[in-house]
Amino acid sequence: MIKKGRSPWRIQRSVIYALFLREIRGRFGKYRLGYLWAVLQPLLHILAMALIFGHASKKGMPEVDYLVLLTSGFVPWFFFSQTVNKCMSAVDGNRSLFSYRQVKPIDAILARMQVEFVTYAVLMMALLSVGWLLGRNVSMADPVGVLCSYLLLILIASAFGTVFCIAAAFSDDVPRFVPILMRPLYFVSGLFFPLSVIPPDMRYLFDWNPILHFVELSRGHWFSSYPAVITTYDYLVKCVLVAMFLALLLYRRFRIRLVTTV
Repeated sequence: MIKKGRSPWRIQRSVIYALFLREIRGRFGKYRLGYLWAVLQPLLHILAMALIFGHASKKGMPEVDYLVLLTSGFVPWFFFSQTVNKCMSAVDGNRSLFSYRQVKPIDAILARMQVEFVTYAVLMMALLSVGWLLGRNVSMADPVGVLCSYLLLILIASAFGTVFCIAAAFSDDVPRFVPILMRPLYFVSGLFFPLSVIPPDMRYLFDWNPILHFVELSRGHWFSSYPAVITTYDYLVKCVLVAMFLALLLYRRFRIRLVTTV
């Protein structure tokens, strides 16, 4: 009998898995406390925000555990920002591997996205487990709704990372521009305040932001007493579809350029 070769899907899956392991070793294997650093940054950030805003939050949201509230916002934010930044440099970081015809630029992007997903999923579970052991109320009012909102976040982060990765192939200024873009986005994403505290006539300055929609929706599903202003997925789903369409269209058009750009 003639043994058939592996299907393209199985080949791509093996390539992505190998790139995933390569990213894990390259990012965390060099340092003895490599995995710990992935936990310390968001943990210290959350604790600092809790110290600054925790007292005021007890008056505005007395039934919501503020540490859990911050965790539900900042961990996804770090996932989003890191996914965009890491995916943006995925092609340059793996350029030497593209001489193998099985390895495609999209594989490198997907591998880095998976590394960020695993890292921050483990971080989220670890922080919630510690909170539960300390007696915090970490239970979710609607786990399915939370998971649906997180799925949309994964898709939009991957799409933005792909778009900026392709843009970086045309301009060296893109990797410098993206961190500048992330700074104001951090302050208008509702990470440490609910949208309900913003006067209605000023909310238009914030509600164009799809990350704010994710934060409001996920917290509305997480906390039964959270004063959610945004309660529908319409805008967030539209942003995800547009971002995914643009990412796939640009990748289809410029995938050769990603490999040949020096």
